[in-house]
Amino acid sequence: APPPNLTVTIDSLSFKRGLTISAWLYKADSTTSMPVLSDWGPLNRGAFSLSSGGGPGSGFQLRWQDGATSEVTGYTVPDERWVHYLASYDGQLISVYLDGVLVGSQIAQGKQIADCAGKMAIGYDSVAGSPARGRLDDVVVWDRSLTREEIARVRAEGEWADAVWAWSFEEDASEDLEADGDPQILFDDIRE
Repeated sequence: APPPNLTVTIDSLSFKRGLTISAWLYKADSTTSMPVLSDWGPLNRGAFSLSSGGGPGSGFQLRWQDGATSEVTGYTVPDERWVHYLASYDGQLISVYLDGVLVGSQIAQGKQIADCAGKMAIGYDSVAGSPARGRLDDVVVWDRSLTREEIARVRAEGEWADAVWAWSFEEDASEDLEADGDPQILFDDIRE
C-alpha cells in the first residue's frame, strides 16, 4: 500500500460535466510509467488513471458508468525536464496535452465517467503498487473540461479557478513529491 500521505480520501466527486487533470511532472527516466494521479482503486473500479507513459497501463484512462474503459496512449512524455501534463474529457472527446500542445485524443461521445472509488493516489500506481520515479507539483482536478484558453492560463499562470481539488507541494524544488524522499504535501481542499 502507498504511504498514507500519498492518498487522499474523497467524500464525493461527480464528473457529469467532464473532467480535467493537470500536473507538472519531472520524469526521471523512460523505462517505467510514472503515475501522476489515480482513482482506479481496488479491482480497477475507479473513475480515472493518469500516468506519464513508458510502461503498461500508461496514459490517460477513463472508466465509464457501464464498466467499459477508454484510454489515450501513444505519446511520449519527455524525461529529465519539467513538463506540464493535462488530460480532459468534455463528454465528446478525451484529450491529452503536453506543455499546452494536444498530443493525443479519442472520441468517446456521450459517455458518463464512473463514480470515484473513494481514494486518489498521488504519484502512486494504485493498481500495480508502484511509486513515481520522478517529481510532481501542482496536481489539480476540475469537474469539467477546460477550454484551450484556460489550459494556456493553467500552464502559464497556475490559474486554478473553480478546481474541485488541488495538491501543491513546497516551493523549494527539493520538497516536491519524490518517491525516495519524505514529501511535505500541502493539501488544499478548495471546494469549500
